[in-house]
Amino acid sequence: MKRRVWIIGPIAWDVVLYVNEFPISGKYTPGIRTIERVGGSAANVATALATTGAEVGFLTYVGNDEIGVKLRQAINDSQIAIPVIQEVFAPSMRALILIDNTGDRTVISMSPSYLPELTLTNVDLVPEDIVVFVNWRNFYLDNLRHARTVGCFTVVGAEALSDVNVTQADLLIGSRSDIGDIEITKEMFERFTTVVLTDGAKGATAHTKNSTSHQNPFPSTVIDTTGAGDAFLSGYLAAHSFGLMNPERALEIGSRWASVAITTEASIPPPWQEIPGWRDLLVE
Repeated sequence: MKRRVWIIGPIAWDVVLYVNEFPISGKYTPGIRTIERVGGSAANVATALATTGAEVGFLTYVGNDEIGVKLRQAINDSQIAIPVIQEVFAPSMRALILIDNTGDRTVISMSPSYLPELTLTNVDLVPEDIVVFVNWRNFYLDNLRHARTVGCFTVVGAEALSDVNVTQADLLIGSRSDIGDIEITKEMFERFTTVVLTDGAKGATAHTKNSTSHQNPFPSTVIDTTGAGDAFLSGYLAAHSFGLMNPERALEIGSRWASVAITTEASIPPPWQEIPGWRDLLVE
């Protein structure tokens, strides 16, 4: 039986500016071209994960503006099963994404965030659900505690490692760049059952108290790294949703999806059916 996955976090309108190199303070940086598209880390994961056939709930907000209409339509057009969209009387979330000629990217928020207003209180959680806070922020703490009280499997972004108020979660997952020079220690596993970190060309590693599993990246041509981490997380969560709890298998699925995501110009990862060998990856 597949487990339902709840994704909590932003959907945004991305303004993407391609440049030869990132700006240097005080110097002129010409833009090559600009495109606009739907993004936001949580929306990327929810939209991608839903293409696997997993039942996905998505808790987010949109503003009462024209961009909000576009973002709401994007959710409705996706395969997300249970959208829970809160409307705020303010601008929708927007982000400026700079992408250089290596495909690397920098994200700059262009609007205030109303994510602290999101609440799981009125969401019908059940103990088998997986509840995911893609990018951890301390204002999610009450929602995390609520999900754990219900008995859900809880997933937090790597930033939670530095938040001493996060005392318990089942899985901490994200980029090594999100935790700085913090080293993996046994004390971490008093708070998190599993710690999974991606590290670009070095691959991805899953740590538990008693074991370490590693997956090298799959070869691909880098065009745009936006959404690579979201693709990896989508694959890792898909494995859990389908009951494939083996860390090596989850790392492989996430890495395969990320390797395809970086070859496309998009914030949202490509659908599951574009991953080579997809028919067999989520089968025991």
